[in-house]
Amino acid sequence: MKINKVLIPVAILLVTAISLYSLITTNMKNLNEYNQTLFYARDYASQGIVDDAVKYYDKAIKLNCNAETYIEYVNVYVNNGFSKKALRLAEQMVKDIKDSPQAYECLLDRYIDLKMYEDCFQLDDEVKSKRLRSDGFAEKMANIEYTYATDYQMYTDVNAFSGGFASVKSDDLYGVIDETGKRILNKSYVSAGHFSYFTNKKNKDDSGYVMPVCTKEGKWMYISSKGNKKIEMDENVKYEHLGLYVDNSLTAVSVEGKYAYYNSDFEKVLGDYEYGSTFNCGVAAVRTGENEWYIINEQGEKINSTPYADVVLDSKEIAFRNDRAFVMKDGNYYLIDTSCNEIGKNKFTDAKPFYNTNRNDKNNNDPILAAVCSDGKWGFVDTDGNYIINPSYQDAHSFSSSFAAVNQNGQWGFIQSDGTVVIDCSFDDVGDFNSKGCVFTMKKSRWTLIKLYKYNH
Repeated sequence: MKINKVLIPVAILLVTAISLYSLITTNMKNLNEYNQTLFYARDYASQGIVDDAVKYYDKAIKLNCNAETYIEYVNVYVNNGFSKKALRLAEQMVKDIKDSPQAYECLLDRYIDLKMYEDCFQLDDEVKSKRLRSDGFAEKMANIEYTYATDYQMYTDVNAFSGGFASVKSDDLYGVIDETGKRILNKSYVSAGHFSYFTNKKNKDDSGYVMPVCTKEGKWMYISSKGNKKIEMDENVKYEHLGLYVDNSLTAVSVEGKYAYYNSDFEKVLGDYEYGSTFNCGVAAVRTGENEWYIINEQGEKINSTPYADVVLDSKEIAFRNDRAFVMKDGNYYLIDTSCNEIGKNKFTDAKPFYNTNRNDKNNNDPILAAVCSDGKWGFVDTDGNYIINPSYQDAHSFSSSFAAVNQNGQWGFIQSDGTVVIDCSFDDVGDFNSKGCVFTMKKSRWTLIKLYKYNH
């Protein structure tokens, strides 16, 4: 019995040793076979004999599936002009090796090489979610951060995005698209404005975004984003212009050459003026005579006692944004607040209004900068009237959704708030970026929508 007690541990130790030896021997044999196979693969690859190189790389991957060998294999196709085969192989590598940053970086190279930018950004989302984003991957993504796709639709005229929609013209009629270019309303109107939110105080369920349009029969009305007629109006009155409802306020309406303001029941409450802008920030700009402008509140009271020679308006006929506007006196433009107090000491030869920015959104870091002109060059100021980007451009738009349009040498492009050009100046004209990373651009008298892949993938 004592002999058996001694022999059993010895036997176990012997079996373990034999098994370990067998495993080591097998691994050594496999490693030698892998190294020899890889040698032949590299040799054929160096000679440009692709078919034989592929055969040996396939075998090497089966013997030892690792990112380094896979990437070598991919580069055989790349170096010999087989881009699509290289792509398919790189995609297979990512499936086989799910935790390799190098594998994802290799696949990104293939997408970039084939200009498959949408796939690049989808891959970036996947890599971020798996926390496999290498420095090299991040650098490559930074190089294509502002690549864009061009929509196939073309227009002869476009209006600025508002409320998630924009009216666009083709074949002499206006229709409506959403912020990514999807057609919402077909071409039906001879004139169309911008969407704004209308609150029906009598029936809250009937509230929503509305847009002023003129039909083929010459009738003005407000419609919803579905094309339904909204807001009861006197059909016997011949309207010449319908404005926007902003901040649940008043809208400017033109009848027989005079502008007046109407409430949400479409009842006239203020007027008449030679011109009336859109109410925003609780105030509007009205013209009472030639070169005679006043800022009024919602009760029609004039805020400035001395008239301004001009007030700067945007395409939505809005003067005040972020409680600021630009007005002219003594031949120069000055920045003012809603009480008509001058802001800052700078004066300008021209200016563009600020864009609204929601500062209640903690994640919103969009710059609040307005384009201003001095000595024939355009730069950018903040809401205190201080220069943030000195004048250096031939023309410019105020910042919208993190970007500003600038003109150099007669062509338009886009910059960030640090002045870095992110889209080259190559367009005849441009609009302003919307919240979906899309913007209207013009070439050869035709407007198209371009979409940043960063936000559209």
